Amino acid sequence: MRPPIQNISIRFLVLALGLLALSGCSRIDLAYRNLELLLPWYVQSYVELTDRQSALMRTRVKELKRWHCADELPVYAAWVRHVSEDLTQGTTVEQLEARYKEFQAALDRLYTQAAPHLAELLSSASAEQAEAVIASLEKRDEKFRTSWVELSRPELEAKYAEWMGKHLERWLGPLTEAQRQQVNAWSRSLVPTARQTLAYRQRWREALAQALRSGDRPEPLRRQLETLLSHPALLEPPSRAQDMTANRTRTWHLLMEVAATMTAEQRETLRQRTDALSQTLERMSCGQQRSRADAAPPSSG
Repeated sequence: MRPPIQNISIRFLVLALGLLALSGCSRIDLAYRNLELLLPWYVQSYVELTDRQSALMRTRVKELKRWHCADELPVYAAWVRHVSEDLTQGTTVEQLEARYKEFQAALDRLYTQAAPHLAELLSSASAEQAEAVIASLEKRDEKFRTSWVELSRPELEAKYAEWMGKHLERWLGPLTEAQRQQVNAWSRSLVPTARQTLAYRQRWREALAQALRSGDRPEPLRRQLETLLSHPALLEPPSRAQDMTANRTRTWHLLMEVAATMTAEQRETLRQRTDALSQTLERMSCGQQRSRADAAPPSSG
């Protein structure tokens, strides 16, 4: 039997390091500092870890955070400033899509950094631990099915509108009635992708299960897992990618409409909240600091 798994947390790790810092959470600095303590607690919901495994996981997270807080957080801070400027000064669909690609590139860098280490650790999973991980992913996908796939079209539209309204108000404060109507129109225009997303997630999970159950020697298995972890989009159906792109374009148009109708109070709220987030990210940065010009992502204008 292979030795127990050391770390199975690629998805949470990427989300925690990449998205936590851009979420607008008021205590992201506290969560980020304590990620190596939070991560083992989270992973216990997927598979039982020994004290030794938890300690090794904390070591891995610390190593990744050293790179991330030095090289990536300054980029995130600049990205937040640039998006705020785009929305307050006027923007285009092309500029917003470019900002999205910058964000996606940051996630891709994180996948690339984390995947080799996590694939090596995941390849050491015992049969029991591997099955526990797959079972947990199945439960996660079943929850996604009931939360999104099985909804009627009116229920989906209401959920889309509620989600977007909540996130816009996080940055702008209360929306005007006209802006709420813009959000409702946007929700009605979206192409539902939940069924395709579920099929994509199931395909990825099945590929992971097949790899873990293959009985391959550690090195071939590690390479296969690294590909799955660092390039999950390789399994994405082309139709889903097309629909997601179309929905993003609809979303960029919504953001442009909302930005054009922002009140003076909303503009000030956006400035204050993005400034606060950008400053927090800069304070969280560590190691060799880069200048603001060096940290700025490539121009999209």
